[in-house]
This record gives sequence, structure tokens and C-alpha cells, in this order.
Amino acid sequence: MAAFPALPQPAVSRHLRILRQAGLVVVSPQAQRRVYALQPGKLREVYTWVSSYREFWSGRLESLKKHLDEREGKAR
Repeated sequence: MAAFPALPQPAVSRHLRILRQAGLVVVSPQAQRRVYALQPGKLREVYTWVSSYREFWSGRLESLKKHLDEREGKAR
């Protein structure tokens, strides 16, 4: 929990449960503790899926930045 001091323990537990259900982590009980390990293969799948959208969104975000910069310039 030291890595996430601003998150209450129940919130961390919910996040870990969702990651476990999605197959992104596995849990190993060790005495009173639960040790979580990442599943690299599943993370690779997520990375591949997100990558397909990265090109789409980067162009859109660049256009938005340009538009906002132009509006800011006109407001001065």
C-alpha cells in the first residue's frame, strides 16, 4: 500500500480484483499476504489493442492543440 498512499485499501483491492478478472495479473497467497504478478502476454494484447487507436487519437489531439493555440492567440 506504500506505493499508493492516496488510495484507501478497499479501492486498491477493487482495482486488483478487476486486473485479476481481466487476466492481467495473477495472485499467489503467501502466508497472510497476497502477491500479484503481471501477465506479460495479456499486457501485450492490451498494448496491441491500444496501439491501433494511438495513431487515430494522436492526429485528433494535434488538431485540437492547434485549434486551442489559435483561439488563445486570438484572445490576446
